[in-house]
Amino acid sequence: MSVPTIRSLRREDVDAIQHICEQSPWVIMQFTVAEIEHLIATRPAVGAFDTVGNLQAWIMATTFTPPYVWLGGFGVPWHERQLAMSWLDLLLPAWYEALRARGVETIIYSGNDERNDWLRLPLLERGYDHLTTLRAYDKLGTHISFPGNQSFHVRRFDPHQDIPAILAIEALTFDPPWRFDAATLTEMAASYPFLVVAMTPDGELAGYQASLVEDAMGFFVRIAVHPRFQGQGVGARLMAAAMDFFAHNGVDRILLNAEEKNAPAHRLYERWGFELLEQRGFALWRSF
Repeated sequence: MSVPTIRSLRREDVDAIQHICEQSPWVIMQFTVAEIEHLIATRPAVGAFDTVGNLQAWIMATTFTPPYVWLGGFGVPWHERQLAMSWLDLLLPAWYEALRARGVETIIYSGNDERNDWLRLPLLERGYDHLTTLRAYDKLGTHISFPGNQSFHVRRFDPHQDIPAILAIEALTFDPPWRFDAATLTEMAASYPFLVVAMTPDGELAGYQASLVEDAMGFFVRIAVHPRFQGQGVGARLMAAAMDFFAHNGVDRILLNAEEKNAPAHRLYERWGFELLEQRGFALWRSF
């Protein structure tokens, strides 16, 4: 390996990153190709380039809520596969420096299958620790099991008025590494095809739900209900709205993850026909 140039990724690197993502199996990619340009413009992202300027490896963040950040992507071209871990060792110090400069103290990395995620063991060997185990669920079809409490009105999320209420729900229902911040919610409002809130008859925000679609696959990203309104059919109301959205978008399979310890979420998903998969997801963490 010749001495590479390591620098922050820039907009002109998007095509090279996309090419590696599309051509090499040695890629961890927890985002879509369409998101690459936005991610390198807004998140710490570092690449290694050979002597003639060809991109040989890259690493970038996805969810960025300082002091937490999520390692969302790492990749090398096919011809560099045997040196993938060497490239990782070259990139990590520069990436960590960029993270610290932007207020990051803890890195999270998660995957859907702990037995087949090729980055998991290398990260454990490089100072990361196990944070939690994740359950993986899937559901075939978009059958609505329960209509939920119809007195709660479901509407599109409005970033100009809903963020304070959702941040309060986040603080009450999720541990810090899993919480969204205002900037993340604003980005989601611009990019998520389904991001809705449930409102009480008196106009109070009781919960929200976010989902994505890729091809014919639906991804159930987030559902949260304020503790004061739990047990009142709000979760079912939001689930039913999501199923309508998936049905109108041709989805025939829906996937989601949930923390192993989140028993109420497990009960909700299983009542809705989601089946627990044999594979187990995971989350790792490393603090500076």
